[in-house]
Formats: sequence, structure tokens, C-alpha cells
Amino acid sequence: MHEVNDVKIGMVAGSAFAFVADGYNGVRVLQIISPWDDPAHFSGFSPRPTPKLIATARTRGAALAMSKGIDRDRAVDESGNQLAVFGRRGARPLNAAETRALYVHSGSNEPYKVSDDAPNSASDKATGSSLHAWLSRFFRWNLAGK
Repeated sequence: MHEVNDVKIGMVAGSAFAFVADGYNGVRVLQIISPWDDPAHFSGFSPRPTPKLIATARTRGAALAMSKGIDRDRAVDESGNQLAVFGRRGARPLNAAETRALYVHSGSNEPYKVSDDAPNSASDKATGSSLHAWLSRFFRWNLAGK
């Protein structure tokens, strides 16, 4: 890097990244800390930085500044207890019951699932006939309105 004008630091999962405005070289992304680079020293209060360039994006002109990313609304631990709120009044994390409702069906108490199997032909016919009936009603309604 030759003419660094601005740097913003961000974290995703266990890795820290630096977004660098590097003048006429464009925007660069460096991975500063990663648990895979130095596992022996990663856990602890001050992990050893192991910076490496992972991406470069050319810009039309010189990259002079980096904008700040949006802070997350809230942070919670594994139990759902609130750790921090960032800048929004009235915001709160979901409790365990609210979180569970996002992925568990309330009637069957089973997680929502999808299948990679093709549906059987009986349901194909039923879906096709209901689609045909719906389209027929739609066109009749649309023509009646004219």
C-alpha cells in the first residue's frame, strides 16, 4: 500500500478486517485477525495480528475516504440476555420464545423443514387445478370490471 488515506475496522464472526482507502490503488481489504491463521494465540485478550491482503477494488479516481458501517442494533449472548444496545431507543433483543417462534411451527412444535424431493404427481395436479381455478376467477373478475 502506497498512499493510505483512511482506514475503517470491522469484525465478522471471529475475524477482524481493515477497509483501506489507498489513493490511486483503490480500496483494499485486509484480514487482520483470523482464528485460522494463528490458533495458538487467537484466544485471549490480545491476539497477534496477522494482516494479509484479501481483496482490491479499483476506483475511477483516488480512494480518499471510507464510510463508517452501521452499528448493529443490539447484541445478545447465547442465552438471549442483552449485552448492549447501539443508538436505538426502545430496541430490545428477542427473548428465547420469540426467537424459537422464528423456526418452530406453533401447531406441530416441529422445526420448519424443506425437502429436496420432487412433489408427487397427485399434489402437482391439485396445485395445477387450483392455479387454473384461481386464474379463471382472476380473468373473470378483470373482464367484469371493464
